[in-house]
Amino acid sequence: MIPRSATVAINPLQWFATADGWLDWGLAPPWPELMAEVKRAGFDAVHTRVPPDIDPRDYGRIIRNAGLEPAPGTTAFDLPEDGVEIEVTLDSIRRTANGYAELGLNHLFVLACVHPDAPRARRPAKGTQSDPARLARIAELLAQAGRIATAAGVLPILHPHVGTWVETADETRFLLDNVDPEYLGFGPDVGHLSWAGADPSELVAAYRERVFGAHLKDFRASVMAESKAAGRTYQQTVSAGLWTEPGRGDFDYQRFWDALGPDFSGTLVVEVDRGALQPPFESARVSADWVKAQIAAF
Repeated sequence: MIPRSATVAINPLQWFATADGWLDWGLAPPWPELMAEVKRAGFDAVHTRVPPDIDPRDYGRIIRNAGLEPAPGTTAFDLPEDGVEIEVTLDSIRRTANGYAELGLNHLFVLACVHPDAPRARRPAKGTQSDPARLARIAELLAQAGRIATAAGVLPILHPHVGTWVETADETRFLLDNVDPEYLGFGPDVGHLSWAGADPSELVAAYRERVFGAHLKDFRASVMAESKAAGRTYQQTVSAGLWTEPGRGDFDYQRFWDALGPDFSGTLVVEVDRGALQPPFESARVSADWVKAQIAAF
């Protein structure tokens, strides 16, 4: 059951999902309309994604005018070999952390960028082109990013994600073991870790004191297995029906709640990258009903 001390939010990805298994940020209705839909679906908090053309304080007013509260969102990083200089990445982290601080947030999910043509998007959930040297460079980058973000009062929390250079359980453990907890927490995504063959509940139990948030997904294990066997790409796997609304798939949430512990007070973000139910509002409404049932059962 969801601990009553946790904050539960939604990342309304249903509204951005495309037919080819990706996301298009231009698909959703205007922000005030989207926030109103999220509230009407039954959520009280929403994942923060400050648009580049809106001041964080104005974005916060849009959220709160809908009766919602902002919850920690995500920021992504690339490496110089991906074509982005370290200074650019660190400046982005600084600006994002400052914006979060203005919204009253103190955690930020941080993940490696997901690119549709990247090696791990073409061959997902297998640790494709694993490289210890690259992982060491990511650890150093995250340490620098953590020092910058915590200066603004915001702690980055590591968010492993299929299709990125931080995908597997071993990569997750390496980064958590090699970056000071003062500068990096843990914010797992139960769906992506499961897809990569990891046990999210086991990782959460091992690093419980560093877990300040998590993304709640559900998935069809049959699609996951079939896609791996067939060598499907990231987008093909999503298009095949990998994701579904929480409680309607195969993830063992009871083990996850046990791993989090009854006193968990971080943020749980419900995500359905591509809703099994349509329209998006129906997917969000069913997700909110599941959350309420999980809390009521606590």
